[in-house]
Amino acid sequence: MGRMIWEVIVTDDFKQLLANSGLTGFTFRPVIKRHIIAMQWENWVLTATEPPEPIDVDLENVPAYFLSLPHSPETAEQMGQLWEVSLTEHARWKWHAGIIEWDGTDWFRVKDPRWDTDYIFVSERAKTWLQETIAEWVTFTPHRLVDADTNNEVTAPNA
Repeated sequence: MGRMIWEVIVTDDFKQLLANSGLTGFTFRPVIKRHIIAMQWENWVLTATEPPEPIDVDLENVPAYFLSLPHSPETAEQMGQLWEVSLTEHARWKWHAGIIEWDGTDWFRVKDPRWDTDYIFVSERAKTWLQETIAEWVTFTPHRLVDADTNNEVTAPNA
């Protein structure tokens, strides 16, 4: 498996809410919709054990299935303007310890060199704002903030 990349994509309306939230650590980049497919996912029975129609897909290469479907300019237009929430690194990850050297930024990435991936983290302040604003769209997993030398848990910079 190649590098895992996690991105946050938001609508224009949500971009405005987030821009006015007072949270720190992000900028916005417009999404270029080069390959959007028409898929009637809203008609799916989400509790079904099989897809609504047979799909010939190699489970080791799911992106290839979607790329094999034609681009739909109409669907892309209906989606409206989308934005990437561009995040940068504001902490480091220490194996068997947790997050170290965090500067207090509200929304940030942490690279995990063991798996050639990075993860998205938020401050307690950002978590509260997200839960109040879009609770049905987000979930959270707690992580420890630790001292880089002692591995002892420490208090967050903006707590």
